Amino acid sequence: MDPIKIYKEQQYSIKDRLKAVILLHQGVVKNIHFMLKDQEKKEIYWIKALNILAQLIVSTDTVRGGDAAQAIYYLYEYLYHRLASKKEEASEEVIQFLKQLTETLEQNRRKRK
Repeated sequence: MDPIKIYKEQQYSIKDRLKAVILLHQGVVKNIHFMLKDQEKKEIYWIKALNILAQLIVSTDTVRGGDAAQAIYYLYEYLYHRLASKKEEASEEVIQFLKQLTETLEQNRRKRK
């Protein structure tokens, strides 16, 4: 098989995975914003945000990803537990962490174009 073709396929695959993770981060942030604004449906949005974070935790490949993946795994766990505390300042902290991480992933994704 052509090594250049394999390389290009892997690059697209990585870009697609980065885009999926970025969308999941945005989903958590969106649900937290809704949670903070809509007191009637607060619990629903809280559960949705926690479920997305749980999915990020279980889908982080710490074996293939090495130290970086391990660090992200622990970050997701930390964010999950902070959000689970149901404290407003914890929710704001989760938003800030995810926005920073999303920005970093976006930069990485742009470099791969």
